[in-house]
Amino acid sequence: MTQISEKLLADIAELSKLYIGESDKETMKQDMEAILAYVEKMNELNTDDIELAEQRSEETPKFREDEVREMYSVQEVLANAPKVSNGMFEVPNTLN
Repeated sequence: MTQISEKLLADIAELSKLYIGESDKETMKQDMEAILAYVEKMNELNTDDIELAEQRSEETPKFREDEVREMYSVQEVLANAPKVSNGMFEVPNTLN
């Protein structure tokens, strides 16, 4: 059974941008070890005679011809926006 070290747990947390509190570290380690044990158990299965499950369609994809269409004006598009600023959509800031 693979053991999850404190360093590995810290590396995983850093790479995944997760904060793992001191009280959660032991539970997290146990959960990860259980997942790895399950994967190791699955690796014991003999899959030599199992066919790959593939879905293929015999149908040829249907493509439409490109055609030039009239586009909406900027004013028409922005008419439905809740907020507009300097001719652009105004959205809430999502980055700190």
